[in-house]
Amino acid sequence: SGAPPSPFAAPACSLLSLLLINLSNTTSVHVGLPAAPPGASGMTSLWALTSGDGDPFGTTAALNGVVLPTTVDMAHTDPKTFLQAITVPPVRADVGSGATLPPLATGFICYEQ
Repeated sequence: SGAPPSPFAAPACSLLSLLLINLSNTTSVHVGLPAAPPGASGMTSLWALTSGDGDPFGTTAALNGVVLPTTVDMAHTDPKTFLQAITVPPVRADVGSGATLPPLATGFICYEQ
């Protein structure tokens, strides 16, 4: 029931989720990840939120390097489903590869089933 999932949603991300924050102004960080839990596929999906213009106090945000809109015209958008229109797929990788976060990024990683 409810709105259909975004076509860019990660497949079945419910086994293990991690929130990672890179506080470095200039350096990306590579993070080793814990082993996949039983029932996981061994793949992860990552979404990293950063500044859209390189200024941490700027006016834009980027999701996996794609600058997000700064405004949404709710008069022409269904508020229940407008996030489904953000066409930014997750960065998928093998658990053993770890994850890399750019400078000043907040990342959400989930283990796929």
